[in-house]
Formats: sequence, structure tokens, C-alpha cells
Amino acid sequence: MAAIQQTSLGEQIFGDVIFCAVVVLMLAFLPLISLLPIPPTEIKKIQQIKQQQIRQKDESGEPKKAKGHTGSGN
Repeated sequence: MAAIQQTSLGEQIFGDVIFCAVVVLMLAFLPLISLLPIPPTEIKKIQQIKQQQIRQKDESGEPKKAKGHTGSGN
């Protein structure tokens, strides 16, 4: 049978405080990632993927969407 480890209320509160502090720090610093620039190699990869998707749509024969005003022309 597994022995149940008993901890004092003070130890439980201390553990909870540490956990909350770690979570708050993570939430505080996570938005800072958006300040880092995207590497040029990743931008090139994204552009290549977009071009491949455009080619695949063209090859599949999907009609192209009209650009500009498509209203009644009043």
C-alpha cells in the first residue's frame, strides 16, 4: 500500500504561491516573443508555400475571385 505523505498547511501554501508566481512570470514574458524578428529564411519558406498553393489552385481549375468592385454599379 502506498504511504500518504502529509504536508503542513504552510508547505502547501508555499507551493501554491511558487506555482502562481511561475505562471504569472510566464504570462508576463510570453508576449515579448512577438518582439523578436522573423528570420528571412522563414519568410522565404512562407512565400514559397503561398506560391505552391496558388499553383495548386490554378491547376485544379478553381475559378479566380474577381478583384475590385463587384456590386450593381450604381
